[in-house]
Amino acid sequence: MSDSGYCYPGTDVLINHFGIRDRETLERVERDFTSANMALHIDSPVKGNFDLKHLQAIHHAIFHDIYPFAGQIRSVAIAKSNLFCLPQYILPMADEIFGRLRADNCLRGLDKDAFVDKLAYYSGEINALHPFREGNGRTQRLFLQELSKAAGYQLLFAGIDGRILLRADIEAMSGRYESLKKLYGDNVKPVERETKSPENKPSVLERIEADRKQRKAGDKAPRRKAAKKKDDLEI
Repeated sequence: MSDSGYCYPGTDVLINHFGIRDRETLERVERDFTSANMALHIDSPVKGNFDLKHLQAIHHAIFHDIYPFAGQIRSVAIAKSNLFCLPQYILPMADEIFGRLRADNCLRGLDKDAFVDKLAYYSGEINALHPFREGNGRTQRLFLQELSKAAGYQLLFAGIDGRILLRADIEAMSGRYESLKKLYGDNVKPVERETKSPENKPSVLERIEADRKQRKAGDKAPRRKAAKKKDDLEI
């Protein structure tokens, strides 16, 4: 599949605002910027109507420091384990998906079981859409968390193993949502009222630092395993 316009000629490195042409360096810089931007999103979430424009605005907020295509619908076909929605069908399919979500009142007023069922379905549909060249997973997670919050629930991705989530997403591409339902069912809870005063809430910088420490701790185990097993599953 052609990546014309997205990668530097003769490479698989995405064109970026820093002119970085080494993939590992770009990944490291991207992680730092996107972690900071996602932490900022917690305090100042991107407002929208839970439609494609809202998804695009979230993608732009996360990736605008890194990529010139932040917030833009991709123009090339992409695939991982499955082929995602072809670019010429993204807009009509998005109209259909988000139209159904709107008809479902953005999942408001549902008990937990019904909410989880619908959340798994729309999560699978948005993942199959995969409207951006890069950064779909992180964008979808923030979108789903905001959707959940607006519906009166909290979706906690911190408790979900990324590799298990990936397999569940692949199953959902084939219309099998049970794994996603199980993951979300175990990690969704009703929103609780704030009990802490504002001055006791951790700052954005404190959350960014905590996120970095968590990622470093999480990286150590896979590296030890990689020395014994030479397999790696890309998230």
